[in-house]
Amino acid sequence: MKKTLSLKPLTALLQEKKEILRDLLDLTEKQKEMLEASGEMNQEAFLTCVEERGRMLEVVDALDKQFLEQLDQIKRESGFQQLDQAAVGTFDKEEVISLQNLTEEIQETLKKTAQLDQENREKMKALMGNLKSEIDQLQKGKKAIHGYANTKQQQPSIFLDKKEKGQS
Repeated sequence: MKKTLSLKPLTALLQEKKEILRDLLDLTEKQKEMLEASGEMNQEAFLTCVEERGRMLEVVDALDKQFLEQLDQIKRESGFQQLDQAAVGTFDKEEVISLQNLTEEIQETLKKTAQLDQENREKMKALMGNLKSEIDQLQKGKKAIHGYANTKQQQPSIFLDKKEKGQS
């Protein structure tokens, strides 16, 4: 009788990934609120959120790498290239169900995060467009003021030597 292989290491990694992705979703929602807030946006707080998201994504990447390493090890031990090809009893049924449920929850969280992220990008583009037009207006105003400030025409110098070169 073949011993059952444990999927607990994979389940633990997916559980940790799920928690980080939920935090990432919360942070993305916080960014959305900041972008929708009336008045001036707190740029430092927004940038802090962006940096925190970056750190979270790095952790998720590391977890994915560990997951793939564990998965490869389990595939080698089981002798199957795909886990769904394994014979019944190779893996504990509850662990398989837990792994499937976690995968579905992670996919749903990723889908929500991606949708919110797209909305946030569109809002950022709109804000950047508004800022660009404000900057253009400021530059036009600056040019207009500069034009009015330089109304003096330079007078030619009276003491110009008009001798041609070569004459003494």
